[in-house]
Amino acid sequence: FSQGVALRRAKRRIAIGFAGGHMAINGLEEFKKLEIERDNLETEIDGLYEYLTQDGMPGVSGSLVDADGFPRADLDLYAIRKARHRLACAQTDHKEVMRKIEEALVAIHAGNRVAVPRATPVAAPAPPGGEEAAEAARIALPPVPFALIDEVAE
Repeated sequence: FSQGVALRRAKRRIAIGFAGGHMAINGLEEFKKLEIERDNLETEIDGLYEYLTQDGMPGVSGSLVDADGFPRADLDLYAIRKARHRLACAQTDHKEVMRKIEEALVAIHAGNRVAVPRATPVAAPAPPGGEEAAEAARIALPPVPFALIDEVAE
């Protein structure tokens, strides 16, 4: 049941709308839902990892068979395989949720962007020597400094 819920959540798209230059409330609510989902997935991943790395357990990728190739009798192989599968699914879901959170953050902050005017470069006077000399002079000049540093403190 929980895998179906996670799959449905992973397929859900972020619904972020903008009205009149400010973000609509549903974008922030969706972000909060994604954040809760991420926390739940991280808790589940931590629990599965702890279960698989307990003393006597084979770990996340350890062998489930003995040296002769027979299944180990001291382990519950079904439970370990199920936990490994759920761990892989949870990690995939986590990546998807993190991608959606990133998209949501970009969309949330896109409405708050401020346009900053850029200064256009001033053309230098043409030096004598033709177009080639003017092009070389323009390329060789460093940009105009935007700050002057007097001192650096540790």
